[in-house]
Amino acid sequence: MTNAPAAVRLAEPEDAPAVLELCWAAHQERPDRSLSRPKVEAMVAGCLDATSGMIGVVDIDGDLRAMAGLIISSPWFSEDRELYDWLVFVRQDCRHMSYLSPLLRWMRRIAIKTQLPIVSGWIGD
Repeated sequence: MTNAPAAVRLAEPEDAPAVLELCWAAHQERPDRSLSRPKVEAMVAGCLDATSGMIGVVDIDGDLRAMAGLIISSPWFSEDRELYDWLVFVRQDCRHMSYLSPLLRWMRRIAIKTQLPIVSGWIGD
């Protein structure tokens, strides 16, 4: 595994299997909640076709190592649109490679480009 500089690109529909593998890996680290594969697949599909959001991926030579999923929605009290992160994940075997910072910069660029605020929540140990 090379320690190449990380660039984040917009995921495309053909990335679906690899993106879903990252989602399954993320769930394995937080198994305290049930997994609805159809719900995850629908979320990923909606983001990959840009109807409800977008996904940024760190792709090193065809190996998707990390991702950030953003969905466009609105708060319960308003019609104002916002970006919500639904998953920011770096594969466990790649966590020493500093992929989180490029993902966060990508999220910021998307917020600037779309002129939408980001609502981000972190759950972790």
